[in-house]
Amino acid sequence: MPSSAVHTAGSTTYVLVPRDGRAVPQPVTVGAGDPVRTEITAGLRPGDRVVLAELASPSPTPQR
Repeated sequence: MPSSAVHTAGSTTYVLVPRDGRAVPQPVTVGAGDPVRTEITAGLRPGDRVVLAELASPSPTPQR
C-alpha cells in the first residue's frame, strides 16, 4: 500500500476508508515499510478500498 495512505495518531495506525461519502479511519497493523510502500498485515481485506491522499492536506515533502 502507498505509505501516504497510512496514518498514525498516538499508538493507533490507520487508513481512511470511504464509507457513506466520508473518509472513516480504519485501524490497521503494519509490517515492513519504507517511504514509498507499507505492508498492511491486519485490518483490511483484499479488495477493500482506501483513500490514498486527502486533497485538502498538503503533500509531504521528500527529505534529502
